[in-house]
Amino acid sequence: THLSLTAGMFRVVVEEDVHSLTGLTEVTTGGDTISPTAVNHLLTTHPHMIVRTTYGPTETTLCASQQPWTHTHRPNGQAPQSNTDTQAPVQGPDRPVPPGGTTAPVKAPDGQIQQGETAHPAQAPVHRPAGPIPLGKAMHHTGLLLLDHHLQPVPPGVQGELYITGTGLARGYTHQPALTATHFTPNP
Repeated sequence: THLSLTAGMFRVVVEEDVHSLTGLTEVTTGGDTISPTAVNHLLTTHPHMIVRTTYGPTETTLCASQQPWTHTHRPNGQAPQSNTDTQAPVQGPDRPVPPGGTTAPVKAPDGQIQQGETAHPAQAPVHRPAGPIPLGKAMHHTGLLLLDHHLQPVPPGVQGELYITGTGLARGYTHQPALTATHFTPNP
């Protein structure tokens, strides 16, 4: 059994009555900055459960990326191991961007983009740092690109703008070509 909650509701439910989630196999949360404390509390209380954190702007309908967390793979960095066999490849400077389509620049909920795993999978750390939950891996048929103002990939550790590409991305805003032109760019 699965449950999907906004990040704020997830935090409140876990803080107020973590046992109300007994019997679930997975909880999905996103839509804002996700509390690592709430994720860890839920996984400590229900070690069999998966907490799947998601990210995606309106232009991707719902989710562009996701990251599953389990009792042994947590955001606090104590005993994490990435579970990459269930995730789609990430687009980045070391992987080609699929031809065609468009990209749309977006900002992470807190205005920051977690470096490493999302844009540069070759340099992804094995252990998670304490602190903010990373955006995670790209969903199937979705590309995540971290680009500079010239639409070129930025090196690891350099701040850039997150661009999303793929079949889940909208083609533009209905009957608003000027707005579409400012928010959607050709796939670099």
